[in-house]
Amino acid sequence: DGSWKASRNGKRYLANIIYSGDYIVADTDSDEALLPGYDDSFWGPAVSVEAPSAILAGQYMPTIGVDRKISPVSVQNYGDTVYVMDFGVNMSGYVSLKLSGKPGTKVHVRHGELLDENGRLDVSHMSEHFRAVADQEFQTDTYELGDSETVFKPLFCYHGFRYAELVSPEPFSVDIPSVKGEFI
Repeated sequence: DGSWKASRNGKRYLANIIYSGDYIVADTDSDEALLPGYDDSFWGPAVSVEAPSAILAGQYMPTIGVDRKISPVSVQNYGDTVYVMDFGVNMSGYVSLKLSGKPGTKVHVRHGELLDENGRLDVSHMSEHFRAVADQEFQTDTYELGDSETVFKPLFCYHGFRYAELVSPEPFSVDIPSVKGEFI
């Protein structure tokens, strides 16, 4: 119930929408949360919800998992606010990567299968698969940077893509060797 507080292993999930993506805020919270005297004042209350169905049953399918990790075959950067990565193969999965920059900087990781004539991600054809909703972009994970370099990857969604475009209104850094396309 609402008397419980909620956080998640050093990252706060602001949203998770299977077709849009995850929105994660980095912070300095980690295993320190297990220690006595930990300040959990920034944690929010747990939210009580109704069961999605009158009958709850366990999943009978095996879980999906990472089959292999693929490094990008090329990385193009367009200044210090846009990077486009080509993984060389179309896949279902997600991108894991280390990001750093000014705390509060929002980095959007957009996923798609085509590039435009300028080498940027082209998602114009995706409207046939997704109806736009305010503040939700199809196949886009958003990460809000904290005080230190952080490894980001979504935990509750996956995407279909060959290319990933990292975009931010503010400068940020990406540790290129850390970038992996996690093929599921």
